[in-house]
Amino acid sequence: MRKITFLAAFLLIVITTSLLAEENQPNKSDTPKQFEIIIKSYNLKYYPYEYYRRKSFDSFNGSIGSEYLGGNRDTITPIQFSYTSPSQWKWQASYQKIHMTNGNSPGLSMFYDGSVRYYETYLTPTLRTDSNLHVLKILEASQFLQFELGPGIRGIRRNITYRNSLTKSEVENEAAGPSAYLKIVGKISKNWKLYASFDVFYAEGPARSKNRMITYYNNPDTVILYDTKYSPKMKSIFRGFEYELGASYSLTETFSFIFGIQSNATLMSYKDRTYTRYTISK
Repeated sequence: MRKITFLAAFLLIVITTSLLAEENQPNKSDTPKQFEIIIKSYNLKYYPYEYYRRKSFDSFNGSIGSEYLGGNRDTITPIQFSYTSPSQWKWQASYQKIHMTNGNSPGLSMFYDGSVRYYETYLTPTLRTDSNLHVLKILEASQFLQFELGPGIRGIRRNITYRNSLTKSEVENEAAGPSAYLKIVGKISKNWKLYASFDVFYAEGPARSKNRMITYYNNPDTVILYDTKYSPKMKSIFRGFEYELGASYSLTETFSFIFGIQSNATLMSYKDRTYTRYTISK
């Protein structure tokens, strides 16, 4: 089983706009309905699996810190919608997209003569999208403390394309599965709130991969072209968690400014990963 890891850290600025529609009819709850749109701007740092895999298996390069990674930063703008009913049930949906095209990492190689040389490794172009839907119950522990908790579903799509002069590989993963969400909100003044949210998820779905490789045997005139096809039963499995810590300041009843940090760590593995290699030409 091949395992890879995905880790992303975010610094975010969030602007929240709420539309309130109160029902003043008798025998109705005094709690208003609330529609909320959250637009986030993330300063993204992406840590791909190739970097951690090399650090795990190559002790010689294990001391290379993540601060030396290049091409792994971007600004993304995910969006989130939510609706809160008078009975304190909340439906929350969000979507975000991460695309890394020119990631690179330094490396060191020791040659047979004992010399050490520096080289630059360019990482696999990666596209990942996450879609979330949660159904949450809001619980008021006190006038200063609130909990939001409930189940959800997460959809993950991940595409990787790798190629050089000898190899071309394409991998597409689609997965969906359950998640459990908890958010804690503490009111520290009339306008200021602190919050922390946690989301644990498991997703499984089909994986499609194809690989073509050219091999030279001693003599450039001896060339074999291989085409690798994977089993149609192969599945990708994502296990992970996401947390967010932040503070919000209410400018008006319908407008808030939020800042904080968010992190997502995912472990991916394959199930029923078998393949057949075909010789295309000699």
